[in-house]
Amino acid sequence: MIVRVYSKKPELVAAVSEAFENFQLKMYGVKAQVHATPEKKKRRF
Repeated sequence: MIVRVYSKKPELVAAVSEAFENFQLKMYGVKAQVHATPEKKKRRF
């Protein structure tokens, strides 16, 4: 199963990641790998 969690506010990413890890521990007893937010693609002019 793949679950993606999004946050529009960059300042909330750390809190959302921690909450999701806690959810995984509570529901499944394990904490899967969490990937950081990818960088936005740089535009060429």
